[in-house]
Amino acid sequence: MNADDWLITPPILKGGHTYLFAFNALPYDGSLRVERLEVKWGNAPTAEAMT
Repeated sequence: MNADDWLITPPILKGGHTYLFAFNALPYDGSLRVERLEVKWGNAPTAEAMT
């Protein structure tokens, strides 16, 4: 099944600052199957603004 889901948050970063970003992700069922995840940043809360 193709997955094309987005999680877009309200603005959380401020200009002029440096941020370190790290995260862990597991499938909802806790299995260790291989999944692919892409992280993007954007300047508007839309999928089109993510770069």
